[in-house]
Amino acid sequence: REPSVSVATELVSLGFTLWWDAGIRDVGHAKELRRTAPVDGLVLGLESIESMESLPELVKALGAENLVMSIDLRA
Repeated sequence: REPSVSVATELVSLGFTLWWDAGIRDVGHAKELRRTAPVDGLVLGLESIESMESLPELVKALGAENLVMSIDLRA
């Protein structure tokens, strides 16, 4: 399920800073979210991205300053 752009727009209008944690899979998905949603950055979940090998491509396309990495650790 994709995030609600209208909710994000309303939250930004209220002064919130938003970072999407939207199950980003690849560069195309990330660029689409950046283009359509008024967010300050994107959260990359280790469990969601295609592979660890895709990380350099994501950083190059979006800039490390616009990304946060989320790592799920299982005990």
